Amino acid sequence: MEIRRLEFSDKVSFLSVLSHLTEVGTYNTSTWETVFYSVSNNPLQRCLVAIVNKEVVGTVSGIVQQRFIGGGKRTGWVEDMVVHPNHRGKGISKSLMEAINEFFKKHACTKVLGACEFGMQDIYKSSGYKRPKEEILIRKDFA
Repeated sequence: MEIRRLEFSDKVSFLSVLSHLTEVGTYNTSTWETVFYSVSNNPLQRCLVAIVNKEVVGTVSGIVQQRFIGGGKRTGWVEDMVVHPNHRGKGISKSLMEAINEFFKKHACTKVLGACEFGMQDIYKSSGYKRPKEEILIRKDFA
C-alpha cells in the first residue's frame, strides 16, 4: 500500500471510493479539472489517497485554517475519510490519518477538528482524536 497525494488520473477509482461515504455527484472532465486543480494548487489543502494495485482504495482530506485568535494560530480540519469496504480492517484508515496528521503538523496546526457519523469515532480515536464534551457540531446547508 502507498499513501500519496491525489493525482489527476485517479478520478474514476477516487470517486468510486468516495461514493462509499456520501453522494458524489456527476463529474464531467471540465468539472473534475476545475475541482482537482483548485484543491491541488492550494498549499493549505490536501487530499491523500491509499493505493493498492494501482487503484485508490481509501482517501482523506485536510484543510488548514489560518485564524486570528491565539496570535494567528492555525486549525486543521479533517474530512472525507473513507476506505473501500473490500479493504477495511487492514490499517488503511490509520495510515491515512497518520499521513494527514503529518500535513497538519507541517503547517503548525495547534488542533485538528472534524466531524464523523456515530460509529465511525473509533477510526479517529485510534489516531489520537477525542470527542470533547464541551463542543458540538453545528451545520447549515445552502444547497
